[in-house]
Amino acid sequence: MAKGNASRYVLLGLLDWEPMSGYDIKKTVEKTIRDFWHESYGNIYPTLKKFLAEGLAKKTVERQQGRPDRIVYQITAAGRRELVDWLEEPPRPQRARDEFLAKFIFGYLVPRQTNIEQIEHYRRKLDERLEWYREMEALLKRDRLQSRKKLLEYLTLRQGGYVLEGHLRWCEEALSALRDYPDE
Repeated sequence: MAKGNASRYVLLGLLDWEPMSGYDIKKTVEKTIRDFWHESYGNIYPTLKKFLAEGLAKKTVERQQGRPDRIVYQITAAGRRELVDWLEEPPRPQRARDEFLAKFIFGYLVPRQTNIEQIEHYRRKLDERLEWYREMEALLKRDRLQSRKKLLEYLTLRQGGYVLEGHLRWCEEALSALRDYPDE
């Protein structure tokens, strides 16, 4: 049975997608799964080093002209077995940390206009992210039946889009309530 930090298994999963450098992993996380997962370089590189020591990944060195060598990591059969063991376990409940909502709940300490401006800013960022989701969904939709991997990517994006749409509906409700609230 797989044990330990889920981050370890997310990194193995990313290496199962394709061989990557630590830098590639960070950029892939930021581009594709950032709405539900975060990784720092401070965790990526030590974890990759552990993978090598445990035989879960191997590395190759790509020589680059005028730049440092690029170290690319690839999952091994042992790494894939450990990843599959983890995938077969039920997920643990997660607690969310949301700075926007943490600030919002204490927003009575600032002017109402500040609350409104923060929601409007939040809404704009949600709209931008939702647009990205829709673009990615369109790209995946045409391929979604070609492999279960593509189908799962598509369905993950759909869930993220639904979450964003729910947040956007909340923004409209919150803006309306704040604008209609009597002056204090």
